[in-house]
Amino acid sequence: MPNDDQGTLVQTVGRSGRRSCSPNACGIVRHSTLWLRPEAVAQIEFLEWTAADRLRHSKFVALRDDKNPRDVGKEA
Repeated sequence: MPNDDQGTLVQTVGRSGRRSCSPNACGIVRHSTLWLRPEAVAQIEFLEWTAADRLRHSKFVALRDDKNPRDVGKEA
């Protein structure tokens, strides 16, 4: 991950992170989970969607400042 995106991501997490569960994902909580409000858009590479509608082998690529979080949805 490029250093500029990593620093921006850390700043974003610091501002909007919370420990309480997202209503849409309460079944997948781990002790290190940090939930974020949709204030930024990240580009994520992944192998596939699982039958349980989860990403398999996901990897952060970059933050996207050219997209509004409200305009982003699940990729087919």
